[in-house]
Amino acid sequence: MPIYADLTPTAAVAAARRDAASGRDEAWDALDRYLRWHLLTYVNDRRGETAELREALLEAADWSRQEDRTPWQHTWPYLLELLRDEERLPSSTEELRALVNPEGRAAQLLACLAESEDPMRPGDLGDRLGLSKQRVSHLLRKLEASGLIARRKGKGRAVWLCATPRGLEQASRLPRAEGTELAPASGSAPECALWRGVEEPVLGLRAGYH
Repeated sequence: MPIYADLTPTAAVAAARRDAASGRDEAWDALDRYLRWHLLTYVNDRRGETAELREALLEAADWSRQEDRTPWQHTWPYLLELLRDEERLPSSTEELRALVNPEGRAAQLLACLAESEDPMRPGDLGDRLGLSKQRVSHLLRKLEASGLIARRKGKGRAVWLCATPRGLEQASRLPRAEGTELAPASGSAPECALWRGVEEPVLGLRAGYH
């Protein structure tokens, strides 16, 4: 996989475009990790000029839209909006760690929960975003630990998920991705209005997502 760590953000975007044009498709994922790492560095340190990172994210988002490449055509605009909002109104570092984490697509997962009028099951989220059960579980744990989602146990081993007020606030800062119409959740969801206000994890972090 290409490594762009020694490059500036805009130079990294240019290098990734050259690599992708030469057939190195892994350049997309390498650039994604690079951009997320730089955004997290800014959130953690609050030092340095963000103009070049902002420009790089703009260029990367435009490139991904031109090439119609998912998930980057959705996730890079997320990162750009998060950077812009962080410059104006800093939020919890832990919340941003969950959303920007290079390992996954937690921002999209949170957006799906926020846009759904009813609670959703982990399996529905995985089907919606094309993620494995293990990947969804990993991302949900990060979101729950940051207080962005809550969950309730349903019948049997079923678990239902809902965005907390903090999660809804964070999700409102993200642009709605094209084609995010949500199919009804499978099964009978509990009444969300009664527990959407929960700020802390409803179940212990060791409880599984099924």
